[in-house]
Amino acid sequence: PQLFNPESNALLNAFYIILFPLFGLITALVQLGRLRAAILLFMLLTLMPVPAAITQVSNPLNVVVLIVPLLAGMLLLNRPVQIALIAFIAAAFAARLILQTNYTRTVRFTPAENVISHLVIFGSVLGLTAGSALIVASITQRFSRRAANARALLSGVGGFRGSVSGIYDDERIFVRALELLQRTLGYTLASAYRLNESGSFTRLRLGGIGQDIVRTDIRLSEDLSGVGEAARRLDTIIVSNLESGTRSAHILAPARWSISLPIMRGGVLLGVLDVQTAEPNGFSEDERDGFLILAEQIAGALFDAREFQEFQRISREQEEQLERYREQLGQVEHRSQQALATAWDRYVQVRTSAGEIGSFGFDLQRAPSGSALMPASDLPPSIREALSSGDVHIVNNERGQIVHAPVIFRGEVLGAMTFQMPPGRLLSERQIDVLRAITSR
Repeated sequence: PQLFNPESNALLNAFYIILFPLFGLITALVQLGRLRAAILLFMLLTLMPVPAAITQVSNPLNVVVLIVPLLAGMLLLNRPVQIALIAFIAAAFAARLILQTNYTRTVRFTPAENVISHLVIFGSVLGLTAGSALIVASITQRFSRRAANARALLSGVGGFRGSVSGIYDDERIFVRALELLQRTLGYTLASAYRLNESGSFTRLRLGGIGQDIVRTDIRLSEDLSGVGEAARRLDTIIVSNLESGTRSAHILAPARWSISLPIMRGGVLLGVLDVQTAEPNGFSEDERDGFLILAEQIAGALFDAREFQEFQRISREQEEQLERYREQLGQVEHRSQQALATAWDRYVQVRTSAGEIGSFGFDLQRAPSGSALMPASDLPPSIREALSSGDVHIVNNERGQIVHAPVIFRGEVLGAMTFQMPPGRLLSERQIDVLRAITSR
């Protein structure tokens, strides 16, 4: 009914008009998952009556609406915005007080001491409301932050194995885990202790500018901190910086808590992972579960990397052995070829020194014996070409094809053979291959 009242406040009327559409829009944004936009719109909705509460000094009770955006902001906004909101509400309350003191129209008669007491009571209520809301908001934000950290940790752990697929170096796998914990998830400090072949450990930490990795050799069997205890007991160890003795000596400020987890595969210790945080309450249960899953993922990646390295070592040894066999076979073939050439040269030299001619041949078209001796200088040009080329040589004439084929054994040319194809027939590629096989035999 105030909408049709000529004396009603225009700001309140506008607020009433857009109230329900804004609530509908906020509900739709929440359903769509746009929580940040819904929160901002809801805060705008709670702040809309503030100008009317400041200007409508005729009603002392409408200043109570300043509590609504204050409570909403304490529950929904982050700390910097909350501080700004408190400053804005305080300024609005001060403006209302100034306008109230300048309002001269008589509404009712109230003793001055009552007015002062009412203002003091309302200011106290407003202050207590703001303080309580800050405490509740702080607790809510702390739980929300820890829940968000746990979700981010589980999400990062879920994709860790895929991020190290194809990496078969132990140090690079550890470095990926440290980058995930310290740079992506924002933990205060992360360290990895890699087991060496000598039985000692190398501590890996992310370095500063210009230094990627800091490596330090350490013997965890003699270390009395929580990291050494985790390596000896093969169990998860959680340590606070408030603990006395050397158990918390590995915790570096500003960290307050440390969790050390053994990285194991098949009952064998492969390393230790240490994570430190500055949170006063340490690690939540979800974070501990996430660290355990990450340790298992690292152990699986390390095991796969070492299996791959062992496979590479075996393959390399086999390749080296095969290369040695090839070298030995090549040496044997070289010596055999040298022996053959030497024997053949010695045979030719003996025949030449005995007064015999340098070559002999067999011609099936001549005498019944088929043999005819001729000097090497009298060999036909086609035979000489076959001897010099080391391959089958074919001559075409009017009578058909004349084929000349060298006789080769272990790379040494010992002689040549020649024959003529029957008229009308040509030597095919398959027959040439058969001819090469015959000459080698």
